This record gives sequence, structure tokens and C-alpha cells, in this order.
Amino acid sequence: MKRVKVLVLAAVLVLLTVCMAACGKQKTEDAKPEKSGTSSSAQTTSEAVKEDDGVYRATIEKIERNNPEGEYEDFKFCKDGKLYYTVSKYNQETEESSSIIRIVDSETGEKIGDDIELKFENENTYLSLLVPGGDDAFVFSAYSYDGLNQNIFIGKCSLDGTVLNLINYRDLPGAAEEEYLTGNIVSDGTNVYLAIGNNLVMLDGELRYKKAIMDINYPNMCVGNDGLLYVFKDYQGELSSYDPKTDKVEEDIVTVPSVSYLYAGGEDELLIANSSSLKSLNTKTWETVRLFDFLDIDIGQQGFQYMYRKSDDEIVLYFFVHEEQEMDMGDGNKQRIMVMVPRKATVKRYEKGEVPEVETITLACYYANPEVTKVITEYNQAHPDIKVKIKCYSDNYSDWDEMEEAFDRDILENAGYDIIMFDSSNYGKYSDKGLLEDLAPILENDPSFDLNDYYEKILFASKEGDKLYSLVNGAYISAFMGNEKVFGKKEKLSVEDIYDARKQLGNIPFISYGSNNSVLFIMLQNDYRLFLGGEEGVYNFDTEEFRKLCEFAATFPDWNDGMNNMYDTQFDDAKDGKIVLLHEFFSGGETYLLDRARVGKDMRAYGAPSSDGNGYYISYGTRFSINAFSNYKEEAWEIIKALLKSRPDHHGYQFRANKEVAKADIDTLYDWCNNNGGYGARVMMNNEEFILSMDEEDIKVLENMVEGATLSCEIDDTIREIIGDEIESYFHKEKSLDDVINVIQKRVNLYLEEKK
Repeated sequence: MKRVKVLVLAAVLVLLTVCMAACGKQKTEDAKPEKSGTSSSAQTTSEAVKEDDGVYRATIEKIERNNPEGEYEDFKFCKDGKLYYTVSKYNQETEESSSIIRIVDSETGEKIGDDIELKFENENTYLSLLVPGGDDAFVFSAYSYDGLNQNIFIGKCSLDGTVLNLINYRDLPGAAEEEYLTGNIVSDGTNVYLAIGNNLVMLDGELRYKKAIMDINYPNMCVGNDGLLYVFKDYQGELSSYDPKTDKVEEDIVTVPSVSYLYAGGEDELLIANSSSLKSLNTKTWETVRLFDFLDIDIGQQGFQYMYRKSDDEIVLYFFVHEEQEMDMGDGNKQRIMVMVPRKATVKRYEKGEVPEVETITLACYYANPEVTKVITEYNQAHPDIKVKIKCYSDNYSDWDEMEEAFDRDILENAGYDIIMFDSSNYGKYSDKGLLEDLAPILENDPSFDLNDYYEKILFASKEGDKLYSLVNGAYISAFMGNEKVFGKKEKLSVEDIYDARKQLGNIPFISYGSNNSVLFIMLQNDYRLFLGGEEGVYNFDTEEFRKLCEFAATFPDWNDGMNNMYDTQFDDAKDGKIVLLHEFFSGGETYLLDRARVGKDMRAYGAPSSDGNGYYISYGTRFSINAFSNYKEEAWEIIKALLKSRPDHHGYQFRANKEVAKADIDTLYDWCNNNGGYGARVMMNNEEFILSMDEEDIKVLENMVEGATLSCEIDDTIREIIGDEIESYFHKEKSLDDVINVIQKRVNLYLEEKK
């Protein structure tokens, strides 16, 4: 196998492991290194984020790079007007790879001096992270492979590329069991800081271990202009600091919601960015000010590599955007990969009135995903007289409940948003108050909108009678995964298939979340018509089908403490044959592939029992509505149409309503799984690596999901509670099934009568 294939595989794995590490690790070392001696908690109360009253405009420059074939160039940081890249270079003739540091003039884009090539004993060692190590050195992380086993190194080299120190990451105290390097590396010129598991540790200038500083989850950190190390220990936004001169740790100083990037700003300032905005934090007063939203300066979803304050009124941002490029894999095999292409934005602040004002349209959401920001950015660039802004609630709230309450309150009070992006299913309270526009007439009167381009059952999944208050962009799919040795090769399970398997196998756990109550509602929740009379809106509990279901559920035990860990163990249990049926929610094609990899080769996807359709059920995800009181309904509709047609940056996320996007998503998943040198796509989950494979049968399953999925025929929440309350007495053998059914029927009838 050619080394270039190992290179691409390694690059993919490192990218995936870093991304998965961002979710946070739940691992505790048996013996933690001793922490720094002085520690305190500031107990500073977090104030609301204030808004800068200025206006920001940006000049954005594309940093052009024309690289020879066989080079993969990755921008790392900017210092003193110079851009620093790491380059993975492959020579097809000699089949040799090399790791290079390249310096480029930030103004001209021209290379400065010769490439700096690092010489490693193992030639298949590749640079990953790179940071300044003072004025005369670089500090880096690197990786190599022994077969499929990854080695991780921390190193230091001189400005000419001479490797001065190189240590195996796993030789550091506490790192022996770590699967990957979590987070970034920071150097203050004297010391080096990095994470080992749940510890932030310090190394000296020779990369010798000095001490553990504090507990962390996933660190965002930088060295401030005052020489202190500032750390956001996780994405909850609690800031801590460390003073290397006094060895003092100050924890939980202030909370800044939604943190992704942290850099030194001006004097007594930290610059804090997430996916939607840039904030300034004063390290003396701890006041946080949101300077601007990135959409205000025509920057969409981005990854920042470096930023600094140039003056009181100017900030320079270096960021990257993802572009698809073709890479030669050898043997005539070419693969399209996403590469990070750098941009430079010089952002200047003006007082209000110094620049012309424009019309403003606002989209409100919980989170601004890359697709949304990309579409909005393109719309803003095409319409200079209109500025679409995103009100992203996660930008102000680190607590989910507080964020949801604020979003709910503002929508109900009609805060003036034009487009509303919903992530949860309960939005009837908004339409009931007349706050949402009926989109059905808009669709009917727009000749440019072709329903044949969409899977209508997904697009109209939130339709209420003849009213269409939102359009669903992407859906989750509910289905079963079952053991093929038990259920055979078929696309859909019947109720009898499940009952018969239970009789055949006896009282093994059988199904995930296998308590009597949960099994009852797993079977009942997707399509109650199968058991309660055959028609939607009919609740007839005195049926043979409902009796059999209750008797089936009664063969399972009550919920007990031993079931608390079922979610963590269900995939291993399925792989071991301890359970033969899983009820799954697939958030997209990648989730399906990951779950299939986790449960083992004997498990396959099945449609659930259903009155009609293929047994795959839609649980709608992202959807868009228009405020009934908006003054920009036409513009809002054009934006929603663009959102429905947009391609996601990340494949396998939700099952899309747009047919072309859905098909392209499946094709991209297939390429991702099958064009990595034969190794498959690799994903880390709970510190375990899974190889995702995909064949023609998987393509058929995913196509069936999007083409034939139907809406769940779900029981009213109150009726569900009534069933749950009363059925316990049957499970506990306190009442006969006939008595329980009579009570349920009476209570449900009374509820339905009162509801009229």
C-alpha cells in the first residue's frame, strides 16, 4: 500500500478524533498527577453579555495558494505578518512523504524563504498542531502509525527545522491510556501547556513534565498579554487562569456562554469567538461585550486560526473556509476531499451614522449550523441593501433550559423575528396564537417551487390539517435494528414477528430498555392504529391487538436500577447476542452507519410494525417558519427556499427533504466510507474506534428511509399518561387486564369529551 493512502487515512482520523474529543471525555484517571499548590475560586457572578453600540465592517481577502500536486497545506497561525503552514508532501516517484513548515507573507501570499523540512526517524511521521515556542523555536504535535496503531508525539524544533526534543505523548504521566491528544497546545515561550485526559499539565522548555495545573474537560486556552494562562475548561464557558510566576490557579472566574475560540486581544483583553459572534472580555473588570456577529461582516461559518487586535478600532481575523479539492491517491484513483482555505478579515469599528444603514431581516434559532450561516452569508453578499442577521440563543445562554425559556418567551411576545428556525417539535402554541404564517398559499403561488423536488412526507411532516406553518428541512428516522439470525432478511417487522421471537428465545433481555412499561410504549408509540381500532383519532382499548400487546409487555420485568446503564451497554449487548432488538432514532445516514458498526454484523435495520408504509417513521428535526407579522415575507420565503436546497458541509446529518440533497448526501457517505485506502471511515465514540463501511445494501436501506418514511401516528401525551398510570396494576398483578382496560377506556373517553 502506498504511503499516501496512509497519509490520507491518518489525516482523516486525526480530524475525526479531534472533533469527537470536542464532545468531552468522561474518563477519570485512577491516579491523577499532583495539582499546583495554590488554588482559589473567584466566585465572580456572570453578568449579561453587553452589546457594542458601534458598527463593524470588514475587508476580506482570499489568501491565494497554488500548491503542487501531492501537497496538502494546512494553515496554523499568524505572527508578525507571516502565515505559518504545515505541509504534508508526497513524492509519487519515490513514494516518500515529508513534513514541512512553510512561511508565507500575509500581504502578498508569496512564500518567504525555503520550506523548513523536519527530519524524523520514522519518515511516516506527520505534523498536526504547530504553535510558536518563543522567538527561536516551534512547538508541535505529530503522529505516526505502526500498522493501525497511532503514535502521538510532542516536539520542539528550531527555526531551521532541527528537532530539538521529541517525546511520546503516552510517556507523560497519566497519558498511557489516552487514545488521542485532547485540545490544543499553548506555549508562553518558557513553558508548554497541554491536556492529558482530564488534566491540564505544564511541561518545561525541554518538554519535561513539571506538574498538573487543574482538572479540565476540553480546554480552550491562550496566554494573555499579561503572561497568565487563560483556560475555558469546557464549552460551558467557565473561565479559569494560571499564573506561572506565582503558581496560582484561579478557577471559575466568570462565565461566558458558548465558547469555541480564545485569543489574546489588546491590553487586559481576551477575544472570544464561537460560530456566530466575537466577544471581548476585560480581564480587570470581567465585563463581556459582544462586538459583532460574523454575519454582520459577511463571514459565515468558519474556523479561526488566529486573531489579534491591531488597534482600538481594528481587529484582524485569520480564518478558514472549507473548499472541496481533488487529491491524487495514486494508481489513477482520485478522491475529492474538503480542505481548509485561509482568509484574512480586517474588521474596523465605526460609530453609528458613519456608515449607511440597511434593511434588517432576522432569523431566530437555538444554534446557527454551518448550512444556515453559509446560505445567509451568500444572501447578504447578493443583496447589499439588506442585512440578514441571526439571533442565536446559544450565544447568550450556557444552560439549555434558560435558553429554551428565553426563545419561547421572545417568540410568544413577538420579538420581531422574520424567520424562525425550530429544533424542537412543540411549536403548536405559536401557531395557535396566530404568530406563524401559513406557507401553503405561498407554495401554491410560487411557480419556481417544484414539489417534485422534495419528499413531501418529510417536507410537510409538521402540517396541521390544511395549514402549513413550517417546512421541514431534515428529519430523524425511527426504526428497529434486529438480529438477522432471529428475524431473517426482510425490510419490515410485523407485530407477530416480534411476539414469536420472544416466545422462541424465552426470558432473555430481548430488547433495549426492556422494562414492561417501556416495551409497551416502544410498540405503541409509532402507530397506535395497529392496536386501538385501526383509525387515527380512534382509541378503542377493548381490542385483541391491545390485549396481546399488554400480555407481551407483561413478560418483561419492572424497571430496576440495573437498567440505568442500558443505553451505555445496549450496543455491546446486541453484538454479544444478549438482546436481539433495538429501537433506534437515526439522526442521519452517518448515525445509521455508526450504530450498525457498534452492534455488529448480525444486526440489521428493519422497519417497525406499521399500518402502512415501510415502517420507517419521521421524527422531524430542523424546520423553518415565517413570522405572520413580518414585513419581509417575500424575502424570508426566498431565504427558506435557499435553505431547503443547501448542501450540508458535514455528510450524514439528518434525512433531507430535498431529493437532490438527500441523494448527494448518500453518495458522499459512500465515497467517505470506501475511498480511504480500503480502510473505511473511522469514528471515535466513547474512546472506542469504529470503522464505518457502506455497501449497496446500506444504500438501499438509506434510500428506503427517505423515500418511504411516514409520520408517526402518536398517542396524545395525556392519553399516554393515563395508560401508564393504569397499566402498572396489571403488570403487578393487582388487577385483571379486563379491569385495567375498562378503567383506561373510561378515563380516555372523559378526557376526549373534556377536550372538545
